[in-house]
Amino acid sequence: MQVGNKWGFINPSGKVVAPFIYDGVDVLVNGFARVAIGKKAGFINSSGKVVVPIIYDGVDVFSSGFASVVLGNKWDSSTLAARS
Repeated sequence: MQVGNKWGFINPSGKVVAPFIYDGVDVLVNGFARVAIGKKAGFINSSGKVVVPIIYDGVDVFSSGFASVVLGNKWDSSTLAARS
């Protein structure tokens, strides 16, 4: 949901679960959403908790518990196993 020029998430009851601080968001997929603040990206879970820090220059969607992330010109993979 968008308020002004920022995005966040509310639950079906209307309670804010992720604050309206994000410049961009994707839909929740398997309980996780890609979010961006400025030009940096990361992931939050369905409770609004940041589970992959919003420090990356790019992130790809999670598949089988992993996502590709890029910082500068270095690609890596991030897992949610210890973060969710």
